[in-house]
Amino acid sequence: MSVSNNLRYLSQLFWGSAIFGAPGLSTLRKRFYCHTFNIGDNCTIGSSVVFAPFHNPSSDMIHIGKHVHIHEGAYIDYSGGLTVEDGAIIGREVIIYTHRHLSQAVRVLSDDCEVDVDIEANFQPTSLIIEKGAAIGARAMIMPGVKSIGKNSFVSAGAVVTKPVPHNSIVAGNPAVIVFQKKEKA
Repeated sequence: MSVSNNLRYLSQLFWGSAIFGAPGLSTLRKRFYCHTFNIGDNCTIGSSVVFAPFHNPSSDMIHIGKHVHIHEGAYIDYSGGLTVEDGAIIGREVIIYTHRHLSQAVRVLSDDCEVDVDIEANFQPTSLIIEKGAAIGARAMIMPGVKSIGKNSFVSAGAVVTKPVPHNSIVAGNPAVIVFQKKEKA
């Protein structure tokens, strides 16, 4: 992470919780986010929400539709790209990752010992789409590599999503599995 990204992240943490988290400042917080990101009309963004662009600080990597609700304490990494479509809900303290690091283990030999060292091989972004009407429950985690949360789907509280979620379904557990899926009419 570069120095400018570190400063941006730290300032967002400070200003987001110390200033925007104060009662009565939700309008100011909303204006700040609307100015910084691509956010549609009538969105709600709770206090202490962190938008973290670790490897790609471009605000073009995130698109938030109309009538989206992002509740308090959510941590959203959008460095791989993130689209949240109209009417989606992201619950309290949800964590969303859109990139991973592939590591390569290397054995370093010296005169007196051998040491295994992990070297970061590369940054692997994955674009995520949270489709229309989807809801993600409190403290759920969306792991890197997930490409979509389907239309009108629900991710239960505390679920750890490691695979795409199909349309009209409910997923729960760690790792998340489909517990219900509405059948399509023929």
